[in-house]
Order: sequence, then structure tokens, then C-alpha cells
Amino acid sequence: MGMTELEPRIRVIPARRSQHDSKGNIMANVGIKELKEALVYGFAVAGAILAEGKDGFQPADLGKVIDKLLSDESVVKLKAAIEGAGEISEEAKNVDLWEGIELGRFVLAEVKALSA
Repeated sequence: MGMTELEPRIRVIPARRSQHDSKGNIMANVGIKELKEALVYGFAVAGAILAEGKDGFQPADLGKVIDKLLSDESVVKLKAAIEGAGEISEEAKNVDLWEGIELGRFVLAEVKALSA
């Protein structure tokens, strides 16, 4: 049956797509928590390297970078990244549009912070 003049002509697309397993069953949304935690630690490593390498990276700077990465704050970030490392692949495979936008904004903010 065709649409009448009173029916809307624009179909609303759901904000999040449903994830399906190999049998076609709907799965829970996987999310991007572990992926973001790994990125947080990656940017912490990049920040430590950039901070010590502003005047050129010397072999002595490596010790300073390691000291920064073993600080309490960095160890907490590393622990969070390692605990969920096994889920990162699944999260990356199932990123939807909104999660991709969120990741893009997150990465852009981190890159801006590194370049400041």
C-alpha cells in the first residue's frame, strides 16, 4: 500500500544500529570504553616523549620519559588500558557513527593538547 499525503515521507533512522552475532541475534552495544582508555595511555606516552624531546631527543631523555610513564597517574592509565585490551578489537570492529564521532572529537582534543 502506498503512502498517503498525510503520512510522513521522511523515515527516521535510529541513532544506533543494532549489533548482530553470526546467528542474527541482536547483541548489546559494545561501546568504546576500552578503546578510549588505550588511546588515553597512547597520548600519555606521546606527551611524555614530546615534552622531553622539545630540544631534540637525546638518549638521556629516555630515562625521563620512562620516569614519567611510571608515575602514579600514568600507571593508573596503563592499568586501565591493559585490563580491557582484549576487548579493543571487538570494540573497533563495532564502532557505529556516533561512537566514531565521539572518538574523532576525543582524538582531536588530545592532539590539540599535545601541540599546545
